[in-house]
Order: sequence, then structure tokens, then C-alpha cells
Amino acid sequence: NPRHAVDPAKRFAKLAPASAVANAGLRWGEDFGRVAYESREVDAATRSASPLTGEPPAEPPPHGSVVPVPSRRACLACGRLVHYDPPRGACPVCAPAAPAVRTRAAPRIACVMQLRNEAYWLPGCLDHLRGHVDAIVALDDGSTDATASLLAREPAVADVLSNPASAGHVWRERDNKRRLVERAHVLGFDWVLCCDADERYESALLANLRSIASTFRPGGVVSIVVALKELWDSPRHYRQDGAWGTKTRARFFQVPERVAYDLDSDLHGQWYPDHLRKYGRHVPMDLRLYHLKSIRREDRIRRRDFYNAIDPQRRFQPAGYDYLADEPADRVVEPIGAGREYDYATLPEDLRG
Repeated sequence: NPRHAVDPAKRFAKLAPASAVANAGLRWGEDFGRVAYESREVDAATRSASPLTGEPPAEPPPHGSVVPVPSRRACLACGRLVHYDPPRGACPVCAPAAPAVRTRAAPRIACVMQLRNEAYWLPGCLDHLRGHVDAIVALDDGSTDATASLLAREPAVADVLSNPASAGHVWRERDNKRRLVERAHVLGFDWVLCCDADERYESALLANLRSIASTFRPGGVVSIVVALKELWDSPRHYRQDGAWGTKTRARFFQVPERVAYDLDSDLHGQWYPDHLRKYGRHVPMDLRLYHLKSIRREDRIRRRDFYNAIDPQRRFQPAGYDYLADEPADRVVEPIGAGREYDYATLPEDLRG
């Protein structure tokens, strides 16, 4: 429409005038060293009194000072802001009748585990988790060894789900994960940490588990991603070449209101539910999860043969499973460095030496 045509030259002249329209003569836009107001030079005696109170106005803050601002930290009883009171101290107005301040409740953390015939690895795994999580919720997937009795006598276990033992056992990982995380939600847990019996978390991760969870707002959609290190020929060394050095796992996440795994696969899926898959924020952290069942060569071969047997068509892992026991001459194995250890005392006795 010609009536709305814009002349670029006129627009530029309006937006970028050659000379200042306001503040003429003050080198507008050039002189940034001029001090408009210097509080140290104000003489309080020359300031006029307030017409309302008859008192001189308040002193301006000292030059360069930080001016405190109100916060929303308030007494639970009277609502008075207690920002300047000692942290977590009692409200001086209505103490001791009321709690001191409104604070966020610490998130409740459960560890969820699906287990089948893990009596060899399980005692140490429970030991390394104890005291770092509020409870353990486990699923016994038809074990025929002592797994069930070990769970029954562990005081940290809040609940045990179970599948019946059967001769032709079929792994239903997706359903197992759904049931475990649903149960954690019903029991009122805010975060879940997922762990297999043959895994150990880095001690630094477990020590900071609660502070990590408290960093994020309640009811969020967050999962923490850590590095997976496959231990190799020694409980203190891990394989680092090729794919071995890039493995990660999202095993610590906030529990959503609705737990579903419709988008997950039946084998080699993710622990976090669909809601986190679609809307979640995945936060990588320089922390580790160590896998113990790769330490001994015979265990690596057994693991390779097991997955080849249950997934012969490689439907769930197109690259296959032969690499699990492959040992090229140029493989890279590195020691666990200082400060990156897990609790070695939780290893089975025959691996501690």
C-alpha cells in the first residue's frame, strides 16, 4: 500500500540524528566519565527539611555501598519478613510460639532396583547406598537364589515388588521400571536414584546427592546424567578407549506426577519415564557410575553370550554385543584417580584384593 510506504532515509534520520535533540551541549553518548550524583559530596546540613515530618531527608547510602532489598522470607505465624534475622532463627516478634521461617522441605530420595539372582552383588550394593537415600524400593524379578531374603532383612528397604519365578523367564524391563517408579511416587518420594546390584556410584556423588536434588525447584522435570565407567581386569581400573570412554547414564531424576514408559524399549531402554523424555531437562555432571560385572574376563564373556541369546536379531542394539568381550591390543585402561573412588569395601570379598 503506497500510503504506508516507508522512506528508509527518513527512518534513519529519526532513529540516528546527527545531533542530540535532548541534553544538548552535554556530549550526549560520548562522555561517560561525568558523575551525575556523588553521595560523598552531599552536605546534609544544606538539605531542606521534609514538609510533612519537619525532618531532613534520610542520608543517601555511602558511595559504592550495597543496598539491601526485601525478600520473601517470612515468619510462618505473623507473616513478618525476617530477611535480616539470623538464618533459621526464631522470629523475635512471636517466638517461641511459631516456627522460625518458611523453608523448603528437603526432597525425599528413593533408590529403585530391579533384581534377578543378584545375591552375590547385592549386599555390597545395599551397603554403599545405605545412609545416602531415604529408602530403597526393589523389584525381585523371579529370583531363585537368596536375593529375596537379603531384601527382607535390609532395614533401608521400604517395599519389595515381585514377579513369580518361572522356568522360561522373560525380561520385561519396561514394565519393571514403570512399577518401581510408580511405587516410589505413591510412597511420596520426590527423586529416584536407579542402581543395579553390580553397580557402585562414585562416593562424591552419593555424598552430594541431597544437595544436588535441592538445587532444582520441586516438581520440576530434571534428570542428572553421569558417566558410566566399565571396570576392567581390576576393581580400580576402567576401560576408556572408543565407545567405552563415552558412555553416560541418566539415573537420578525427579519423579513426575504420571509415570509411563510407552516410549521406552523392552531392553536397553532408559530409566527415566516418558514425561522426562519429552519435556525433561537433562543435566550432565562430572560424576561417575562404575560397573563391576566387567572386571573379570569370564563375566564379560558371560554377559556377551547372555545378550546374544536374548536378542539374537540385534533388535535392541544394532551394533551387537560381541564388543563386550573384545580386547584389542591398543585398548586403553586407566586407574581411578584420587577423589573419584567408590566404596571399595562394598566389593564382594573375592574382588577386594
